[in-house]
Amino acid sequence: MGEQYTDEVMKHFLEPHNVGVIDEPDGVGKVGNPVCGDIMELQIKVEDNKIVDAKFRTFGCGAAIATSSVLTDMVKDKILIEALKITNEEVTQALGG
Repeated sequence: MGEQYTDEVMKHFLEPHNVGVIDEPDGVGKVGNPVCGDIMELQIKVEDNKIVDAKFRTFGCGAAIATSSVLTDMVKDKILIEALKITNEEVTQALGG
């Protein structure tokens, strides 16, 4: 399994950050991939237009879990407009390409 994934992907897959749920979240997003069956739910807590907490629950492969983990790290402490500008390419780069 580790041969096809970068070290960063494996790190986030084996010890994902920010797993769980937020009591009374200010925002919830859900997405699924019908091709492979991955399902992700992201919850955020916002104060003064800034994301102060982010949690996820993902049912899927190692890459889906790692992507969810790194994304929660990336959005924390960003204002909403900055978080919305995060691209798939930036997430991929954060996971080592």
